[in-house]
Amino acid sequence: MEEFRKTADNAILPLQLYVSSLDGQGLSMNNSYAKEMKKNAATFEAQYKLFEKAIKKKDQDAALSALQQMAVAVVNYRQAGRLTDDMGNIPDIQEIRRSTMRRPTQSSFVLTQ
Repeated sequence: MEEFRKTADNAILPLQLYVSSLDGQGLSMNNSYAKEMKKNAATFEAQYKLFEKAIKKKDQDAALSALQQMAVAVVNYRQAGRLTDDMGNIPDIQEIRRSTMRRPTQSSFVLTQ
């Protein structure tokens, strides 16, 4: 349980920083999904704090409830940020590269004789 607690704690800051980078880092580049991701990151952090309290009190029901809410927040975060594939899995690096490669359009080809 202690190992998971450390891992979950270490996830809070990256969740927030990724949203901040998507949000333009103060450059007034707002997007709708970043707001949703920010809300989910805050939910994850709040539920993590409840999880910690439940562990200290050795309250299994409260710990399980907080864990479930943390899981929901992460799934919603990934979906809002389009960080999952169609099956809800996180794509590997090769899939991400393939999906972000610029594909030529017909109008980008110039036919010369």
